[in-house]
Amino acid sequence: MGMHRDSSDLQFEPIERNVRRQVWWSIYIFEKTLCGILGRPTVIDDREMSMKVPDAPMLEQTRITAVFMNLCSDLVSISYRIRQRAYFDKTSSVERSPTLAVAMALLRECDNFYSNIPPHMSLDHAPGDTDLKAMILLLHMYYYYTRCVISRDFLIQKVESNVCFLENKPFPTSEDWPTTLILAEDCVESVHKSLQCIMIGIDLGIFEIIGYLWLDFFFVFHAVLIVCADFLARPKGQTDSSRD
Repeated sequence: MGMHRDSSDLQFEPIERNVRRQVWWSIYIFEKTLCGILGRPTVIDDREMSMKVPDAPMLEQTRITAVFMNLCSDLVSISYRIRQRAYFDKTSSVERSPTLAVAMALLRECDNFYSNIPPHMSLDHAPGDTDLKAMILLLHMYYYYTRCVISRDFLIQKVESNVCFLENKPFPTSEDWPTTLILAEDCVESVHKSLQCIMIGIDLGIFEIIGYLWLDFFFVFHAVLIVCADFLARPKGQTDSSRD
């Protein structure tokens, strides 16, 4: 149908052209997100795609800008690529855990993306419009989820070592245990920030107004699983923090 190429839409009137753009980007974001969650290969080759985002004045939500839409599509694309590079060997297609070097490199890519988020789309910015604030929260929830995808295996390694300690069994080996613990903490910190976004979103009624019900609840379930993993096999004498 040529919906992945903007040049195919030049024959259409502006309204229909922008509808086709909206349909394409809805398909793109849904497909990439679902493939990332399920660990399945995408059927969309980004190298063959040349579709612009819809013109903001043509959108139902007129407060959405082209900058915001480009940011969302970039994050979805980056998140999918990060998961593929972290967990799949491109030469053998074998699923494996990320090495410390790969994880640190991918987290730096996340940092670079985050540093380019405009100030008016940051969590510190509080737009008066509820819909816009909800969309900004969802953007950050997805960002912190992506960080967790990179670092969660290292949290599991930490949990396994705690279980081994409690059971007087040999600890699992690590190429660099201090770095493993840093990555495990990054996972917990990321999910903590994601949960903060979720709690703010609940107060805003994000589950009703955004329209991405299945996605919101996936973030909730994923965050809760990470939190439970962090609590698993903690030393008995460890005092709960305010974050706990």
